[in-house]
Amino acid sequence: MRPKILHALVRLALLAALASVSACTQSEDGPLDISVEDVELVRYGYYLRPLLDSGKSIHLVQDTLYLYMDSMWTYSNCALKRVTYDDDKVDSTYYIKPIFHLQQTSEDCPSPFYRPSYALKIFIDEAKLEGVSRIIAKSTNDSVFDTIAVRRGNISRDTFEIYVDSIFNNKDSLPLRTKGSPSLLKVLDSITPLEFYWRPMKSKCRMKITDCDSLVTDTLFPKEWTLGDTLLVPVRLACADSDETYCMSSYWENDSSSLGDVRIHRDTVWNTSVYLTESVPACATYDRYEMKNMLVGYTGTFIRELFSPDSSETSCGPLTRNRWMAIRVPGGKMVLDNDSLVVADSLYKAWKKAKVAPRKAKK
Repeated sequence: MRPKILHALVRLALLAALASVSACTQSEDGPLDISVEDVELVRYGYYLRPLLDSGKSIHLVQDTLYLYMDSMWTYSNCALKRVTYDDDKVDSTYYIKPIFHLQQTSEDCPSPFYRPSYALKIFIDEAKLEGVSRIIAKSTNDSVFDTIAVRRGNISRDTFEIYVDSIFNNKDSLPLRTKGSPSLLKVLDSITPLEFYWRPMKSKCRMKITDCDSLVTDTLFPKEWTLGDTLLVPVRLACADSDETYCMSSYWENDSSSLGDVRIHRDTVWNTSVYLTESVPACATYDRYEMKNMLVGYTGTFIRELFSPDSSETSCGPLTRNRWMAIRVPGGKMVLDNDSLVVADSLYKAWKKAKVAPRKAKK
């Protein structure tokens, strides 16, 4: 009886499924709408990575502010209706938070996870920026993503050519700088002693080329040493009293079974840094920096944008020291007194006592 009951239940389930399909495919039915045209979404888009003024460090109050936004989610490429922003001033900080207003339509539109980047052009009245020393761009969840200093004054762009003499490769001459301002300064940061281990390994010559009156050992030390490893260094023979070849290189055979005691090769690493330094007006600072072709024995090109404040500016710097700037090359990282006053002072003292490298001889 049980198999018959089970068979009947299966047949009833199949009939119910067919009835359901039939009910969903009547001639008066059509495709279900997945969106309603011109309906405002009760949500907003978001973005992840804002960038103020293309990464510049200073924004002048009279200039237009550009906010570049990357990794934007806007539901689809057609759903972004408009972009506005909320702003707020707290003490000396001005906050900006863009808002993406979305509107869904029935238009068939690509929907990438992130749409292309977007630039928001913002003109802020100077009255709103009175007493403001920085602008902060916030993301959708109020996280701080980018900050730019706000200043009153002007920015000048200048290009300098500085000859890098070969004496810059001489560690005994440090600290060393070029003449004038701006100038290159090279300093010795530290000295790191190193110990490398090696064992002499006997080499045999299969075919001599020359019979020399006397022979001396010729140890083939490696061009590069490896820390934490013991290298096997071949020890060969060479003519002591002439420049003749005792044995061709291809005829030498190393004997790894004939090794000497472990020995130590000592070396020293000179850790150095190079800076572009310049005497600047009071409370001035760098906005941008670029370097081209800084090679020893050649003339390097340095491009920098210098901000000079006007009489209404109350904020100062950032600076390395009063009326003096230093920026590490390559890399372009500024040495600032608010990061480490000790480093800034020691660098300035090194610049004061540094030897002056010769200029390129005129042809």
